[in-house]
Amino acid sequence: MAKAPAAHKPPPYPELTVDSARRDLAELVNQAGYGGARFILTRRGKRIAALVSIDDLERLPAPAA
Repeated sequence: MAKAPAAHKPPPYPELTVDSARRDLAELVNQAGYGGARFILTRRGKRIAALVSIDDLERLPAPAA
């Protein structure tokens, strides 16, 4: 029996352009800081950064020196 094609899954976190994030920065910071939301920031279609809460950031390993 043929396997059904996998449904396209949206990115796990909303992707926003840097320009749109700049316009809505205060709201995005509130959503991340108080609501635990996570956002991927893009520039020219490339993922370049993320906006996460301090709690999420502190769970990541420290960068190599």
